[in-house]
Amino acid sequence: MPLRHSGVVPELAAQSHLHQANSRLSTAVCCSVLVQAAITSAACTVSPALGAAVEVSLSLALSSLVNRRCSAVDHTAAHVAAIGWAMAALVASGYPTRVIGGIGAQCFFATLLPQLDDAMGECIDNAARAIKPNLAMHCSLAYIAEAA
Repeated sequence: MPLRHSGVVPELAAQSHLHQANSRLSTAVCCSVLVQAAITSAACTVSPALGAAVEVSLSLALSSLVNRRCSAVDHTAAHVAAIGWAMAALVASGYPTRVIGGIGAQCFFATLLPQLDDAMGECIDNAARAIKPNLAMHCSLAYIAEAA
């Protein structure tokens, strides 16, 4: 299925984050010591979404290990910023659905419409899973768009 839209199933994303964090923990610790001079800071996410899965404690431990600061970043805004540049993005998940605008090279953003409806993302995810029960880390929005 070609991925023409962006989005993930939140529960599966959390499981994937945990699996990846746990499987790469020793590598991260080793690399942080080896490239200590190049590390300027560590980051951990703040609400909404996946706070525990992204391991705030891991970020704090790594930043302490290399004697650097640990910064808190907005998880969903970081996903939008990873696009590179966008005038506005709809962040729909099982957590607060928001419209984020003004992402640019400076990573400046403003939440244009905060917390539209917690149920919107759950509705999208549940509909995609009803159509395809084993939907794993695929794009629920893309799947529904193609199924329609």
